[in-house]
Formats: sequence, C-alpha cells, structure tokens
Amino acid sequence: MASSQAVLLSFSLLVVAVSLAGCGCDRQTVIDCLGELPANCANENPFDDGRDCCDYYDKMVTCHESNSCTCDTERDELDGFKTVKAYMNEIQKITLGLCKPLFKNVAW
Repeated sequence: MASSQAVLLSFSLLVVAVSLAGCGCDRQTVIDCLGELPANCANENPFDDGRDCCDYYDKMVTCHESNSCTCDTERDELDGFKTVKAYMNEIQKITLGLCKPLFKNVAW
C-alpha cells in the first residue's frame, strides 16, 4: 500500500506543482524546496520505504505550507483530489497515520 502511495505521489508531484500557480505561491520555489524523491519511495517495493520516505512526505507538506500553497485551487488530475488543499490533507494523513506510528521519535 505504501508503494502505491509513493508511485501516486511521484506522479502527482509534477501535477501539484503545475497547479500551484493559482494559489499565490511560486511553483519553482516549492519544487526547489522538495528536492528529489528518494528512489526507494518511488519504486514498487513497499518493503524498502522507510523514514526517508516519511521525511519526504512531511517535507512536502512543510514546503507547501511555508509557501502559502494550501489553497482550494482546483486540480484536474487522475488521483481524485480536486483541490491542492485536499491533496495536501491526504499527504498529511500519510505522514501522521502511516509514518508517525512507525517512527515514534520524530516530530511529525
């Protein structure tokens, strides 16, 4: 399940970045903030996803929030999230619901 989310996340990163223009935030700033998705987070093997993937998801939320990119700008993507805010809320669920129980000594 985590692998499917990682693949969806990888595909959606570009889509989210493209849709950010309407939020009043700078698309390139968010992309630069995020950096590269760790390879083990983008592959099909859910057993090698680790804290680095959770750190990346958390960083995605932080980059969007710090650049005022949590708005209700509409998205037209295959992932089913109609707004940037809905997508970011789902990423937060991954970070808090999946990552926090696995890595208890982090501040997510």
